Amino acid sequence: EARRQIEGRMLAAQVDNRVFAGDIARASNHAVRLRELLPAMPVADRVDALEVLIELAMREPDIPAAWALLAQLRSAAPGRPTLLSFEGQIHWFGGQVQAAHEALSRLLQRHPAYCSGITVENDLAVMLHALGRIDEAEAMARASLRSWSGVAHTETLSLLVLGAVLGSAGRWVEAEQALTCALMLAREQASPGFEAEALVRRARVKLLSGRVAEAQSSLDAAAPLLAASQEPLRVSQLVQLQVQVATALGQALPDAALLRIERLAQGSSHPLVLARLAMVRMAHAQRDGDGADAQGRAAEVVRIAQAAGLQEVLAEGLLLQAMADAPSGEPVARQALALATRL
Repeated sequence: EARRQIEGRMLAAQVDNRVFAGDIARASNHAVRLRELLPAMPVADRVDALEVLIELAMREPDIPAAWALLAQLRSAAPGRPTLLSFEGQIHWFGGQVQAAHEALSRLLQRHPAYCSGITVENDLAVMLHALGRIDEAEAMARASLRSWSGVAHTETLSLLVLGAVLGSAGRWVEAEQALTCALMLAREQASPGFEAEALVRRARVKLLSGRVAEAQSSLDAAAPLLAASQEPLRVSQLVQLQVQVATALGQALPDAALLRIERLAQGSSHPLVLARLAMVRMAHAQRDGDGADAQGRAAEVVRIAQAAGLQEVLAEGLLLQAMADAPSGEPVARQALALATRL
């Protein structure tokens, strides 16, 4: 019995470690035995195991499994501070951005003292960024950095979010500084997942600021780290940027990238993943000279963004729609500019 208890704790730690290293395959392997041990585990150990299994399920992604595990967690530990945190995160990975924001806002309002024990500020920054509330997102990311000062793992998370937010604000130098710090911390922790995330987000900043060749170098460094990844959010961002960079450089579009994002999108309902897929398909339609399909894909981006409340994606979708319908797209381009100006 003592051996099983030690094994359960070890496996929970292994799952947790591999999830945050970005090694979902090995985390899943460890989780098979952990699930077998769950029923006989002491309550405290079972609660810890359920939490790491939720982290894994969100990223596989198996959202129904994540909700089922959360129900078990509620039953085992009804007063657990992390319950609302996981509710918000599962909503996020499932694509319900506004619901995720509401759950995390309730957690912060009810338990502000938990900010040094739960990543609520960092997670709220992610939601606020997705919803286009850039100033609030920056403030929340910086608050998270203060709450978790000296904790490398969470500092890395918060720097990744801050860099992305500052990139959306057009503050290129500050964005790169944050992402460079995140990259250094990721390498110190030997976390390929964080390292890839930092490289991809840095590529986005370089592309937006007009340094396309540098963006390609950053993506080339990130690609091997995500070669085996099945995480839709991470891989879809990589693929979208690869296509955008290839287009900007006048290179052939990578058909393998389109096939990869199409395959991953089959298991995801996240609006960011679906919007990125539509953008990639639009680029291929333009390459093939199919103007009608390109217009349809741009309209699809707009519909997805409007339904999910993703303001920055909506602005980008409107701009793509205007470009696909040139030269009669000027009114739509003005809409995109007005929206982007408000963010």
